[in-house]
Formats: sequence, C-alpha cells, structure tokens
Amino acid sequence: MDIDSFFKIFVPAIVAVIGVIIGASLQYIYARKAETNKRLQILKTKAYVDFIRSVSSIAMSQNFGQNLKVKY
Repeated sequence: MDIDSFFKIFVPAIVAVIGVIIGASLQYIYARKAETNKRLQILKTKAYVDFIRSVSSIAMSQNFGQNLKVKY
C-alpha cells in the first residue's frame, strides 16, 4: 500500500469519525444546557406563583380583617 492509497482511503474515514464525535459532543452539550434552562424556567415560574399566592393571601387577610395563615 503506497501513501496515495492511504490518504485516499483512511483520511476521509478518519475525518468522518472525528466529525461524528464532534457533532455528538456538541449535541450533548447543547441538550444539557437546554434542559438546565428548562428546569430553571420551571423553578422560576413556581416561585412566581408561590409569591403571588402569598401576596394575595396577605391582601385578602388585610381586606377582610382575618388572620389567614400563609401556606408555603
């Protein structure tokens, strides 16, 4: 096998394998980042809902003169 045959056969295969590895790695990284952002958004939304519920409970207790217990 001479050097031309080596370059014609193995170099494209090696480049393809390296491309697949890089592509899979980038997909994994971006998928993890997207999942982390999704979970963070869900936690933020839950925190906002809890805050609004607490504020509304306080406002209701002040309006009606009741001592409502704020549920967490």
